[in-house]
Amino acid sequence: MKAIIPAISLFLALAACHTAGGQVRSVGTWHSFKGLGLTMQSATRNPKETNTFTLYAELWDTYAGHLTAPGGKFVFSHNITLHDFDAADGEAFSLFAGAGASAGWVKDHGRDGFGMMAALNGSFGACAAFARKHVLICAGITLEAGPWLHMTENRYVVSLYRNGIYQAYYPYISISYLFK
Repeated sequence: MKAIIPAISLFLALAACHTAGGQVRSVGTWHSFKGLGLTMQSATRNPKETNTFTLYAELWDTYAGHLTAPGGKFVFSHNITLHDFDAADGEAFSLFAGAGASAGWVKDHGRDGFGMMAALNGSFGACAAFARKHVLICAGITLEAGPWLHMTENRYVVSLYRNGIYQAYYPYISISYLFK
């Protein structure tokens, strides 16, 4: 629990460094069967693209009763709008796809202990923007593929991070404050 303040500080510092030349589009919470966390979207020069930063506690094994302490993960995704569906009064609905990278200290499916993971990720989802209410709601899925480094019998072992693939179909929803 003591690590949550430095983790949130690191998340905000990394996101602020990246958005120094851009504008923060939204800040909010991230919810999934995978875990709970914070998310931030920043605008890019292209209005059809956004960068999404998510920091969350990986709680799947905690929800299931297998662990008492969660792991943590940082996810970056560069999202491209595939199609916009405009609605009345500044409301909009869009489909997006993106790619990025993930890193964290997590437990993997069917294995003992925690380890470090680093992965490439792909995401797909939809967002609804309610500009008059300053609310952005996004829902989607994320696939992660990469290595997991862990300690087994006093030696380091690198293996495939299976949770990134097995949990790809676990949806997430983010509810954020939308800046104008």
